[in-house]
Amino acid sequence: MNMPGQDSESAKGSRVPAGLRSLAARYRHLLPATHYGIDPALLWIFLSRMSILRSLLLSARFGGWFLVSRRTRIKVGRGSKVIIGRGSFFLVGFVHYGATPAAIHLGRGATLSVEGTVLIRKAARLFVHDGAHLEMHPGSGVADFTTVTCFDHIVFGAGAGTSWYCNVLDTNGHVVVVDGERKPVSAPVVFGPNALTGSFVSVLPGVTLGEGSMVAAGSVVTKDVPPHSLVGGNPARVLSNDVKWIP
Repeated sequence: MNMPGQDSESAKGSRVPAGLRSLAARYRHLLPATHYGIDPALLWIFLSRMSILRSLLLSARFGGWFLVSRRTRIKVGRGSKVIIGRGSFFLVGFVHYGATPAAIHLGRGATLSVEGTVLIRKAARLFVHDGAHLEMHPGSGVADFTTVTCFDHIVFGAGAGTSWYCNVLDTNGHVVVVDGERKPVSAPVVFGPNALTGSFVSVLPGVTLGEGSMVAAGSVVTKDVPPHSLVGGNPARVLSNDVKWIP
Protein backbone atom coordinates (compact mmCIF):
# COMPACT_ATOMS: atom_id res chain seq x y z
CA MET A 1 0.00 0.00 0.00
CA ASN A 2 1.34 3.40 -0.88
CA MET A 3 1.41 5.10 2.51
CA PRO A 4 4.12 7.67 1.73
CA GLY A 5 6.42 8.06 4.67
CA GLN A 6 7.58 11.32 3.09
CA ASP A 7 4.06 12.81 3.38
CA SER A 8 4.24 16.41 4.55
CA GLU A 9 2.15 15.54 7.59
CA SER A 10 4.95 13.37 8.94
CA ALA A 11 6.89 16.54 9.57
CA LYS A 12 4.89 16.75 12.79
CA GLY A 13 6.99 13.91 14.19
CA SER A 14 7.99 16.00 17.19
CA ARG A 15 4.48 15.44 18.55
CA VAL A 16 4.91 11.64 18.62
CA PRO A 17 4.65 10.35 22.21
CA ALA A 18 7.85 8.94 23.68
CA GLY A 19 8.13 5.18 23.24
CA LEU A 20 5.92 4.94 20.13
CA ARG A 21 8.96 4.46 17.88
CA SER A 22 10.16 1.41 19.81
CA LEU A 23 6.63 -0.01 20.02
CA ALA A 24 6.19 0.37 16.25
CA ALA A 25 9.40 -1.56 15.65
CA ARG A 26 8.55 -4.25 18.20
CA TYR A 27 5.04 -4.92 16.90
CA ARG A 28 5.72 -4.26 13.20
CA HIS A 29 4.27 -7.69 12.29
CA LEU A 30 0.86 -6.62 13.64
CA LEU A 31 0.70 -3.35 11.68
CA PRO A 32 -0.62 -2.75 8.13
CA ALA A 33 1.73 -3.77 5.31
CA THR A 34 3.26 -0.93 3.28
CA HIS A 35 5.81 -0.40 0.51
CA TYR A 36 7.67 1.80 3.01
CA GLY A 37 8.81 1.40 6.56
CA ILE A 38 6.29 2.41 9.20
CA ASP A 39 7.13 5.96 10.23
CA PRO A 40 6.08 6.40 13.88
CA ALA A 41 5.13 10.02 13.10
CA LEU A 42 2.74 8.82 10.37
CA LEU A 43 1.44 6.09 12.67
CA TRP A 44 0.69 8.75 15.29
CA ILE A 45 -1.26 10.77 12.68
CA PHE A 46 -3.41 7.70 11.97
CA LEU A 47 -4.03 7.00 15.64
CA SER A 48 -4.78 10.62 16.54
CA ARG A 49 -7.29 11.05 13.69
CA MET A 50 -9.03 7.72 13.98
CA SER A 51 -12.66 7.54 15.04
CA ILE A 52 -11.99 4.89 17.67
CA LEU A 53 -15.58 4.00 18.58
CA ARG A 54 -16.80 3.78 14.96
CA SER A 55 -13.71 1.78 13.99
CA LEU A 56 -14.33 -0.70 16.80
CA LEU A 57 -18.01 -1.03 15.89
CA LEU A 58 -17.32 -1.49 12.17
CA SER A 59 -14.50 -3.97 12.86
CA ALA A 60 -16.74 -6.00 15.17
CA ARG A 61 -19.66 -5.88 12.73
CA PHE A 62 -17.67 -7.10 9.72
CA GLY A 63 -15.14 -9.31 11.47
CA GLY A 64 -11.94 -7.52 10.42
CA TRP A 65 -9.91 -4.35 10.85
CA PHE A 66 -12.17 -1.63 9.42
CA LEU A 67 -10.52 1.62 10.57
CA VAL A 68 -11.98 5.02 9.72
CA SER A 69 -10.95 8.60 10.37
CA ARG A 70 -13.25 11.08 12.02
CA ARG A 71 -16.06 12.48 9.82
CA THR A 72 -15.80 9.57 7.33
CA ARG A 73 -19.24 8.84 5.88
CA ILE A 74 -20.33 5.19 5.77
CA LYS A 75 -23.76 4.03 4.58
CA VAL A 76 -24.49 0.30 4.54
CA GLY A 77 -27.64 -0.91 2.77
CA ARG A 78 -29.78 -3.82 3.87
CA GLY A 79 -28.18 -7.18 3.10
CA SER A 80 -24.85 -5.67 2.04
CA LYS A 81 -21.56 -6.91 3.46
CA VAL A 82 -17.92 -6.00 3.83
CA ILE A 83 -15.64 -9.05 3.70
CA ILE A 84 -12.25 -8.34 5.29
CA GLY A 85 -9.70 -11.12 4.98
CA ARG A 86 -7.89 -12.51 7.99
CA GLY A 87 -5.09 -10.16 9.02
CA SER A 88 -6.25 -7.49 6.56
CA PHE A 89 -6.64 -3.76 7.21
CA PHE A 90 -9.23 -1.53 5.54
CA LEU A 91 -8.14 2.08 6.18
CA VAL A 92 -10.61 4.80 5.17
CA GLY A 93 -10.18 8.56 5.25
CA PHE A 94 -6.52 8.82 6.24
CA VAL A 95 -3.53 10.54 4.57
CA HIS A 96 -5.18 13.64 3.16
CA TYR A 97 -4.60 17.09 1.71
CA GLY A 98 -8.01 18.71 2.27
CA ALA A 99 -11.02 18.93 4.54
CA THR A 100 -13.47 16.80 2.50
CA PRO A 101 -14.22 13.45 4.22
CA ALA A 102 -14.12 10.07 2.53
CA ALA A 103 -17.47 8.43 1.76
CA ILE A 104 -18.56 4.83 1.18
CA HIS A 105 -22.09 3.92 0.09
CA LEU A 106 -23.14 0.26 -0.17
CA GLY A 107 -26.51 -0.46 -1.75
CA ARG A 108 -28.79 -3.36 -0.89
CA GLY A 109 -27.05 -6.71 -1.24
CA ALA A 110 -23.77 -5.06 -2.28
CA THR A 111 -20.39 -6.63 -1.47
CA LEU A 112 -17.08 -4.93 -0.73
CA SER A 113 -14.23 -7.41 -0.27
CA VAL A 114 -10.82 -6.48 1.12
CA GLU A 115 -7.61 -8.52 1.18
CA GLY A 116 -4.35 -7.31 2.69
CA THR A 117 -3.92 -3.63 3.47
CA VAL A 118 -6.16 -1.28 1.47
CA LEU A 119 -6.10 2.51 1.77
CA ILE A 120 -9.01 4.76 0.76
CA ARG A 121 -7.71 8.30 1.17
CA LYS A 122 -9.66 11.23 2.53
CA ALA A 123 -12.07 12.81 -0.01
CA ALA A 124 -12.33 9.57 -2.04
CA ARG A 125 -15.83 8.22 -2.73
CA LEU A 126 -16.90 4.61 -3.26
CA PHE A 127 -20.41 3.82 -4.51
CA VAL A 128 -21.29 0.11 -4.72
CA HIS A 129 -24.80 -0.25 -6.14
CA ASP A 130 -27.43 -2.86 -5.24
CA GLY A 131 -26.03 -6.36 -5.76
CA ALA A 132 -22.68 -5.09 -7.12
CA HIS A 133 -19.23 -6.27 -6.01
CA LEU A 134 -16.10 -4.17 -5.46
CA GLU A 135 -12.88 -6.12 -4.85
CA MET A 136 -9.78 -4.55 -3.29
CA HIS A 137 -6.60 -6.66 -3.13
CA PRO A 138 -3.39 -6.24 -1.09
CA GLY A 139 -1.70 -2.87 -1.48
CA SER A 140 -4.45 -1.37 -3.63
CA GLY A 141 -5.88 2.06 -3.00
CA VAL A 142 -8.01 4.98 -4.11
CA ALA A 143 -6.58 8.50 -3.90
CA ASP A 144 -8.00 11.87 -2.88
CA PHE A 145 -11.09 13.15 -4.74
CA THR A 146 -11.39 9.99 -6.85
CA THR A 147 -14.84 8.44 -7.37
CA VAL A 148 -15.38 4.70 -7.92
CA THR A 149 -18.89 3.85 -9.15
CA CYS A 150 -19.63 0.12 -9.18
CA PHE A 151 -22.93 -1.18 -10.61
CA ASP A 152 -21.60 -4.61 -11.59
CA HIS A 153 -18.04 -5.67 -10.70
CA ILE A 154 -14.82 -3.68 -10.25
CA VAL A 155 -11.51 -5.27 -9.25
CA PHE A 156 -8.37 -3.51 -7.98
CA GLY A 157 -5.55 -6.05 -8.16
CA ALA A 158 -2.62 -6.21 -5.77
CA GLY A 159 -0.72 -2.92 -5.72
CA ALA A 160 -3.14 -1.25 -8.16
CA GLY A 161 -4.58 2.19 -7.64
CA THR A 162 -5.47 5.65 -8.82
CA SER A 163 -4.02 9.12 -8.46
CA TRP A 164 -6.08 12.20 -7.52
CA TYR A 165 -9.35 13.30 -9.14
CA CYS A 166 -9.98 10.13 -11.15
CA ASN A 167 -13.28 8.55 -12.16
CA VAL A 168 -13.62 4.76 -12.35
CA LEU A 169 -17.02 3.42 -13.39
CA ASP A 170 -18.41 0.18 -14.76
CA THR A 171 -21.73 1.62 -15.92
CA ASN A 172 -23.13 4.11 -18.42
CA GLY A 173 -26.14 4.62 -16.20
CA HIS A 174 -28.43 4.24 -19.21
CA VAL A 175 -28.76 2.38 -22.52
CA VAL A 176 -26.41 3.56 -25.28
CA VAL A 177 -26.95 2.60 -28.95
CA VAL A 178 -23.95 3.13 -31.27
CA ASP A 179 -24.42 2.59 -35.05
CA GLY A 180 -27.50 0.53 -34.30
CA GLU A 181 -25.70 -1.65 -31.76
CA ARG A 182 -27.06 -1.68 -28.23
CA LYS A 183 -24.22 -1.44 -25.71
CA PRO A 184 -24.43 -3.09 -22.29
CA VAL A 185 -25.44 -0.74 -19.50
CA SER A 186 -22.68 -2.12 -17.25
CA ALA A 187 -19.49 -4.12 -17.83
CA PRO A 188 -16.77 -5.15 -15.33
CA VAL A 189 -13.63 -3.06 -14.86
CA VAL A 190 -10.35 -4.70 -13.81
CA PHE A 191 -7.14 -3.08 -12.60
CA GLY A 192 -4.47 -5.74 -12.97
CA PRO A 193 -1.71 -6.08 -10.37
CA ASN A 194 0.32 -2.85 -10.04
CA ALA A 195 -1.76 -1.03 -12.66
CA LEU A 196 -1.80 2.71 -11.97
CA THR A 197 -3.50 5.84 -13.29
CA GLY A 198 -2.28 9.41 -13.26
CA SER A 199 -4.51 12.24 -12.04
CA PHE A 200 -7.76 13.29 -13.76
CA VAL A 201 -8.12 9.92 -15.53
CA SER A 202 -11.47 8.33 -16.46
CA VAL A 203 -11.68 4.53 -16.75
CA LEU A 204 -14.88 3.51 -18.54
CA PRO A 205 -17.01 0.32 -18.43
CA GLY A 206 -15.55 -2.94 -19.73
CA VAL A 207 -11.90 -1.87 -19.48
CA THR A 208 -9.07 -4.05 -18.18
CA LEU A 209 -5.78 -2.40 -17.25
CA GLY A 210 -3.07 -5.02 -17.70
CA GLU A 211 -0.52 -5.88 -15.05
CA GLY A 212 1.99 -3.10 -14.46
CA SER A 213 0.33 -0.73 -16.94
CA MET A 214 0.19 3.04 -16.47
CA VAL A 215 -2.29 5.67 -17.67
CA ALA A 216 -1.07 9.22 -18.30
CA ALA A 217 -2.77 12.12 -16.52
CA GLY A 218 -5.96 13.45 -18.11
CA SER A 219 -6.64 10.34 -20.21
CA VAL A 220 -9.97 8.67 -20.99
CA VAL A 221 -9.58 4.88 -21.16
CA THR A 222 -12.18 3.21 -23.38
CA LYS A 223 -10.38 -0.04 -24.32
CA ASP A 224 -8.18 -2.65 -22.64
CA VAL A 225 -4.61 -1.61 -21.82
CA PRO A 226 -1.83 -4.16 -22.52
CA PRO A 227 0.37 -5.24 -19.59
CA HIS A 228 3.43 -3.08 -18.87
CA SER A 229 2.37 -0.39 -21.33
CA LEU A 230 1.85 3.35 -21.01
CA VAL A 231 -1.29 4.82 -22.55
CA GLY A 232 -2.49 8.39 -22.84
CA GLY A 233 -4.95 10.67 -24.61
CA ASN A 234 -8.69 10.82 -25.28
CA PRO A 235 -9.38 8.09 -26.17
CA ALA A 236 -6.22 6.59 -24.65
CA ARG A 237 -3.75 4.91 -27.00
CA VAL A 238 -0.48 3.07 -26.41
CA LEU A 239 2.52 5.40 -26.02
CA SER A 240 5.06 2.81 -24.83
CA ASN A 241 5.17 -0.97 -24.55
CA ASP A 242 7.86 -1.27 -21.89
CA VAL A 243 7.18 0.61 -18.66
CA LYS A 244 7.51 -0.15 -14.98
CA TRP A 245 7.27 1.72 -11.73
CA ILE A 246 9.24 1.20 -8.56
CA PRO A 247 7.43 1.76 -5.24
